[in-house]
Amino acid sequence: MTRAQLAKMLVVTMGWGLIKPPFERFSDVPADSWMFPYVETVAARGAMSGFMDGSFEPNLPVTRRDAVVAVTFSAGKLITARHLLFRYAACQPLGCHLRNYFTR
Repeated sequence: MTRAQLAKMLVVTMGWGLIKPPFERFSDVPADSWMFPYVETVAARGAMSGFMDGSFEPNLPVTRRDAVVAVTFSAGKLITARHLLFRYAACQPLGCHLRNYFTR
């Protein structure tokens, strides 16, 4: 699975409305490509991000880190959207743990 495919999967699964800004956020995701609204949507929602050089690398295979961070973030947003007692309760400790794990 590629990063662009993961982006589309997250948008469709979470039921997020597509975001189509008038400009391209990433240098390698042109506005006329099928992936543009999906990549822009996950980026705008903070579920996925690009690289320091301004690219998204949509055709790279999804890493374990990409998948865990994106799904964990998305699950946290779903919990918040349903107004449960503890916002991000399920993902905050996990998110901190993952950040420490992947930066070692």
